[in-house]
Amino acid sequence: MKFTNGYWLLKEGVSTYPCVDVRDVQITPTCITLYAAPAKVVSRGQTLDGPLLTLTFTSPQEGILQTAMTHYWDGSPGPDFPINDQKQTLTTQETEDELKIITGKLEAVISKDNFQIKYFWDGRFLTASKPKQLAYMMTPDGAFCRERLQTSVDEQYYGFGERFTPFVKNGQTVDIWN
Repeated sequence: MKFTNGYWLLKEGVSTYPCVDVRDVQITPTCITLYAAPAKVVSRGQTLDGPLLTLTFTSPQEGILQTAMTHYWDGSPGPDFPINDQKQTLTTQETEDELKIITGKLEAVISKDNFQIKYFWDGRFLTASKPKQLAYMMTPDGAFCRERLQTSVDEQYYGFGERFTPFVKNGQTVDIWN
């Protein structure tokens, strides 16, 4: 689904609610849950407008971080497929400004003040979800989630299922359906 005309201009009828302000964090040994507001909340009145987004971080296997964003999720609509989910224990380090989630050599650093996520493998930077790039999108066709990850100029992307287009997907728009 294309939400914009160009990079900045939203299409007609599209509203965006990005993760901006982390309001609460719940930490268990196998799941980290963050609640993020779409704007900086400085007064109670600002909690009445816009969604509260829920982000969950789990690890099905060491070195893999599963990230999910939901809004008003009350259960699985199905169909459900069994996965080899071993529920790994996550190591967390929390300060006032950021939260680190570690599984094996993979580390996610979440900035709470101006929400963003940076991913590292064995101390080497992989990618980042910069501020306002992870968002809940409302369109005339329904609700969607959007994520834009930072990439280097020389990175190449391939795969995305059975596609009869050039092997390297750079410069293409690829719709992915689960």
